[in-house]
Amino acid sequence: VAQTPTMKTLHHLLPLILCTLQLELKILSTPDHASHPAPCSLICSGEDDVAGWSDSIWLEGKIFKYVDISECGFVSPPIITVSTRGVYGKCPSLFVQSISTDSFDVFSVEDVTAGDVTRNRCYVHWMATGYNCK
Repeated sequence: VAQTPTMKTLHHLLPLILCTLQLELKILSTPDHASHPAPCSLICSGEDDVAGWSDSIWLEGKIFKYVDISECGFVSPPIITVSTRGVYGKCPSLFVQSISTDSFDVFSVEDVTAGDVTRNRCYVHWMATGYNCK
């Protein structure tokens, strides 16, 4: 059976429509413990640049980095998950601190210097889950 142009278009759109209809993001809790409507749920992710690592003056032997998430448009502090990827070597484990709607900080778990992670080209991969409306 030959397909008409309309049938071909539907054939290509059907998987997209089904994927769109099947997506449900359910957030059980957030740092502010506030309730928001389900349609406001948002996952925003990215890879932060290698630049910007600093040796911490608060935690001896640790490094930190400020990560800007303002383009996500969160209306309350999101849940943040991070990992690292090194191009030339090992990168440290990280923990998250100071989460706001626009940014968060990451600190190294292991002792390391900003020079080490810059040389190893350590990128921060992050995922933020929260709400973009109230």
